Amino acid sequence: MAEINAAPNVTRRKVLIMRRIIAISVCLTLVSLQAMAQPIELATEKGTLEETFRESARISGSLLVGAQRAGSGETDVGIAAEIPEEWAGDTVCVRVVSVDGLYAASNPYRISTGWSGGAAQFPYPTAHHDFLAGRPDGAIGVRVTRSPCDAPEGEVALASWRGASGAPTLLLNSFGAEAVFAYVGGSATPVRCTSMGLPGQSAYDVGCSLDAALSQGDESSIEILRIVKGKAAPQHTIDLRLIRQ
Repeated sequence: MAEINAAPNVTRRKVLIMRRIIAISVCLTLVSLQAMAQPIELATEKGTLEETFRESARISGSLLVGAQRAGSGETDVGIAAEIPEEWAGDTVCVRVVSVDGLYAASNPYRISTGWSGGAAQFPYPTAHHDFLAGRPDGAIGVRVTRSPCDAPEGEVALASWRGASGAPTLLLNSFGAEAVFAYVGGSATPVRCTSMGLPGQSAYDVGCSLDAALSQGDESSIEILRIVKGKAAPQHTIDLRLIRQ
């Protein structure tokens, strides 16, 4: 009789174990699907963008304002960036600034732990869509860094504004320099940065097109040299992370 009574108990335990295994499998699958569906998430406390729009211009305090692909793309507002696989699980900071200094935003984004590297879309639910969508090419600077938004500039990813796919370009605030040069990967021949030629250039005023320089190698360390009153100002190093195809 004891053996007969034990059989149903064993069966019930097996069923219970199987149910638990199935439940765990379902949970893991849901987590995996969620990570695949949302590789990049806005990580602000309120879940909304932290943006500032001013009636008068404000000069940017950063030398590097944008590291992005040049040219025109989609008509709608959108941000993408070429994120390395090693950044999986990290939080990055996305800064968006208009050339005239009227618009500025700085927001953290979380990259999924399963990220395998490549181009990523960043959700950007802005409250100033019409203003941003109406800016001409080059009038919005985007900087994506592997660092908290309140920390010094870290590694920089190459971004894209509104689907632009042109040459990699640095958008810089020259701070009144007579000339600005970018030395890529220790090259002795610099890239000469030129004026953006846009009205109201207060947040940044020069652009450095790096297409030809970057094609010479995989180096991503870039030294910025500014000439102020005929003398070389202290150099600034930019660690631009590139994804080679």
